[in-house]
Amino acid sequence: MAAMMRNLRALRRSAIMQVFILVFILFNIFEVTQILRCLSSPTNEPVTKPSERVYIASMYWNGEQALRSYWNDAVIALANALGRENVFVTVYENGSWDDSKGALRELDMALAAHQIRRNITLSETTHLDEISVVNRGSGWVDTPRGRRELRRIPYLSRLRNWTLESLQELARQGERFDKVLFLNDVMFEVEDVFRLLHTNNGDFAAACSLDFSSPPQLYDTFALRDAEGHEPLMQTWPTHTLQPLDVVMFAPLAAAYKAELASFLNISQGLTSITKRDFYRLFNAAWTSSFTETLVTKAFAATGLHPFEPDAILRRFSTATPSNSRPSSSNSTTSLLSASDWRKIERLLRQAVDDIYDTKSKKLSQTIYTISVKNTLLQHENSQLKETLVN
Repeated sequence: MAAMMRNLRALRRSAIMQVFILVFILFNIFEVTQILRCLSSPTNEPVTKPSERVYIASMYWNGEQALRSYWNDAVIALANALGRENVFVTVYENGSWDDSKGALRELDMALAAHQIRRNITLSETTHLDEISVVNRGSGWVDTPRGRRELRRIPYLSRLRNWTLESLQELARQGERFDKVLFLNDVMFEVEDVFRLLHTNNGDFAAACSLDFSSPPQLYDTFALRDAEGHEPLMQTWPTHTLQPLDVVMFAPLAAAYKAELASFLNISQGLTSITKRDFYRLFNAAWTSSFTETLVTKAFAATGLHPFEPDAILRRFSTATPSNSRPSSSNSTTSLLSASDWRKIERLLRQAVDDIYDTKSKKLSQTIYTISVKNTLLQHENSQLKETLVN
């Protein structure tokens, strides 16, 4: 009998492990295929010029080399491509140690020559001025070094808001723009910007190009968040097509396993030892209830991809596995001992002892409760064992 039970458990472990391995292999095959496809066939489809009015905003600090080597020319080319009647360029510079101010004066003159509207502000405020202010309220933080220091994000947000002042002034004059394009010291071509503005056919709240300092490793993970405020999962390939597959498939599994465990502990009233075998059984019940045909199909649909043979995956999830030797907590809402059972035990104790709050009486009460719970658990296990042998 013991050998038979060990064989049944081995079969269950083998079936679950095969499904795990299959899902893992398929997931990685799809992901690697997508990455290789993107590497071997970059997007080269021509993008048409957007028929929109674009407000270009930028901040600069110590960017002389970038400005003179490529950025000034790229901005002029972009403004001409968008149409000088459809664009406004704003640049805010402050406290540079190099000749960024001189490079931006050259940009100002070049934009004027092309009759492109702009607002280029050169501030004499330095970083030393910023950190030397007396009033250190909002935007400052007490650090572990025992200092009150300027927070980076509020500071940069304030600078960025200054680049939008012209946008607000134009709005007060009745002039509207369709998109706001934030440009910093990055190398770009006109088509790169057109492609960014064409993200999701132009239907988006915000679209951001990614800064890969050493592809495929993302540089600025400090600022990147998804639509719900979550950080990237990893620095290498922080976004990829198959992320929804992971979320859609395994979030329900995590929730189901948590519910199974909570219900099991509630059923046992905390008076049972839990072994690794119990966790496996609970996980198996959660796996079976979560990985349905509907969920698998929905998970792949979320990626925009479809497996070549979806039935091959679904068949593995529908493969029957032997019954558990201990009961699942699924569909169970009652305690092992009902409220009436507890009251009966309490009445018997009160009749049998003089002082129910005496130390010996309490010990007797706990012993009776423990024996009662273990007896109920054994009854459940015996019934499930019989069911397993019959099947």
